[in-house]
Amino acid sequence: MEPIEEASSSVLRTRSVERKTFVVQELTQDKDTASQTQPHSERSSLLGSSFDVHPAVTYGGITASYADHSETVPTSDFRMSSEEPLTWSEEELKRKLKYFFMNPIEKWRAKGKFPWKLVLQVVKIVFVTLQLCVFGSDGYTYELQKQNTGTSFKHMFLKDWTPLRDVVSYPPSTGPYAVYTKPDFYGNVDNVVKVYSDITNISLGTYCYEGPNCTMTSLSFCRQEFNKMIAFNQSVTFDSHRKTICHEIPSLFPEGDPRWKQFSIQKYLADKNDTIAFDRLIYAEITFTLKTIFLKSLGSNKYPDCYNFSIDVFYNNKEHDGQVLVTLDTKAEKLKCYHNGTMNPEDKWGYILRQILNCFIIIICILSLLLCIRCLAKALFICRETNKYVKLTQNKALSAQEKMEFVDMWYCAMIFNDALIIGASILKAAIEQRTVESDQYATCAILLGAGNLLVWSGVLRYLGFFSKYNILILTLKRAIPNVLRFTLCCILLYSGFCFCGWVVLGPYHIKFRSLSSTSECLFAMMNGDDLFATFAITNTNNNLIWWFSRIYLYTFISMFIYVVISLFISVIMDSYETVKDHHRHGTTLSRIQVLVADFPENSCSSFYQQRRKQQKSLWQWIVMYFKK
Repeated sequence: MEPIEEASSSVLRTRSVERKTFVVQELTQDKDTASQTQPHSERSSLLGSSFDVHPAVTYGGITASYADHSETVPTSDFRMSSEEPLTWSEEELKRKLKYFFMNPIEKWRAKGKFPWKLVLQVVKIVFVTLQLCVFGSDGYTYELQKQNTGTSFKHMFLKDWTPLRDVVSYPPSTGPYAVYTKPDFYGNVDNVVKVYSDITNISLGTYCYEGPNCTMTSLSFCRQEFNKMIAFNQSVTFDSHRKTICHEIPSLFPEGDPRWKQFSIQKYLADKNDTIAFDRLIYAEITFTLKTIFLKSLGSNKYPDCYNFSIDVFYNNKEHDGQVLVTLDTKAEKLKCYHNGTMNPEDKWGYILRQILNCFIIIICILSLLLCIRCLAKALFICRETNKYVKLTQNKALSAQEKMEFVDMWYCAMIFNDALIIGASILKAAIEQRTVESDQYATCAILLGAGNLLVWSGVLRYLGFFSKYNILILTLKRAIPNVLRFTLCCILLYSGFCFCGWVVLGPYHIKFRSLSSTSECLFAMMNGDDLFATFAITNTNNNLIWWFSRIYLYTFISMFIYVVISLFISVIMDSYETVKDHHRHGTTLSRIQVLVADFPENSCSSFYQQRRKQQKSLWQWIVMYFKK
């Protein structure tokens, strides 16, 4: 026993960082004989034996080689125990690590288990995309109905509104809708009242008033103005305190009565001993409410939706520059609709199939969520056992970077997108069952769209299992740190250009009117969009501003298009070349990767194949049961 005690004391002397008491057990005679007969060139040990031959190892699709250390790390040929005993033996730990870092196809070959998680993700992609297409058509129809209703209100209530204003174009083909004279202001307000009084007769849509049995209700005309404002010659008497004055315009006549055509807001205010002083006027608005019904031509079911539209015609005179901007805003509120009709059988079956699809996707996503959580929990357990093993054998715990090798970020992304899709499916089912407001279409669309984006992005994980298809993932992993550092410097320079352009060119250029539009304009110019128009539409007679705009735009375009973007591409290409070099010549393995490479793949496969032969299948158990 003396040689064993001397070996034990030498091991204790090498572990100066952590003083632990080890129980030394003599290795079996078979293991000693095997280690003596093994050729030196074939020896491999995680514990530090020097390699005479450094074989190339494939890990995660990249060829790598063992680290070439000048010093030989002492190895231990003893079984050790401490306060935290190992759950698995060394061979079992390496086998589990080897299996853990295999891709689904390799696991299928090694263990013979069908890759159900892979199939589940493929099924999820198909059905989630189908659900997205169905929801997209419904949401488009709903939003289009609301937009068209708002457009019809503008054509009816806003005097001289033209179809050119319905087209969203940039720069706008027409100027702002505004009034410039007092007769235009009063005429515009009178037109709103006259159209409202006869809306049920002249409109092509289905509208009625808010009162009982669709009886006409009053309109509200309010304005805000300064308490005092007297300007004469070069003197001004001014009181900045504000006051709000409101008048109700009641149902003076029945709806559709010809006498409404003689209505004048100016005369009505005069009867109330009130007049509008435009020198003091800040804004004026006229509000009223209408009910309408949406008959769906597409959607989850064909029952109509009832809505209450609050309409606000706003006259903005805050700038006091002689131009009073006129806008019409609508706010929809869903009402309970009492149906008295029958539903087309085809529509009914369509509704049922949509609900079945929602439930099926929720079940699939819950299964995917549980499987991903299970994989992360298993990774945490294996990481803990590996950390204990490395502490015992190398007297050094795993670093944070090495522990992160056990965390598959794809599983984290899958958990997040499963949660998004589950929430979106529940909300979609509630919308189709009419238990929540249809205004939740936007929320549901964001959840479903973001979830679908992550689902399709997750397909890259499976392409990454093939060495010829994972170049995008590896390049992104390599380039992201450098790209983020480079982006930070670019953001500082870009922000300076944004603030400078906004404050100098904002009053003279339509694209620089706000900070957000300035940023959008500069970003578009970085991609070569509409460069000449940006130069041409500078509206100023000031030569200083004109020359500044040219110098500013030329500097920005030259700096960001020819320098910044080119450097961005160079950073990414450098990462791409680095990945190619690693793929050709190999890279140094980490301690975890050495553990994985230290265990032969054929040993892992033969172990699981032998275990599979010993286990009985479900069909064999059934046959044995009936034989009894």
